[in-house]
Amino acid sequence: MRLSDEQLAALFIIKDASKSGRLHPEEVVIEAEEEDSPLHDSFEWDDEVAGHEYRIEQARRIIRVAVRPFERGRKTFNTRVFIRLPGEAGYRTMIEVMTEPEMRELALAEAMEQLARVRNKYGHLKELVAVFAALDKVAA
Repeated sequence: MRLSDEQLAALFIIKDASKSGRLHPEEVVIEAEEEDSPLHDSFEWDDEVAGHEYRIEQARRIIRVAVRPFERGRKTFNTRVFIRLPGEAGYRTMIEVMTEPEMRELALAEAMEQLARVRNKYGHLKELVAVFAALDKVAA
């Protein structure tokens, strides 16, 4: 699911209006309840099909799939717009996390833990030996 610019802008507006400065799925659902919200059609509103908790999960999915192009050298990557740091409720912008050293360290630690799980699962694949060697260099 790719979000439109209008939908992504709505997420930023919700985040900016949040008292915590973070994006919370519950706030996304509240905003999306309005029929003229750009996010409204991303949700199932028939309560016989989906209740409030299901819509909260839909909001989490919308937040997680929000990506924007990021250029590094000659390559362009899609990168997530929002990130949830370990131990925190709600989502912050990736820019916010990458520019604040303490938050960046938390994100890096979480990424390294996830990559360790990938290594445990796929460490037997010889095609990934170079990937895991590069991971060891970063971890050192």
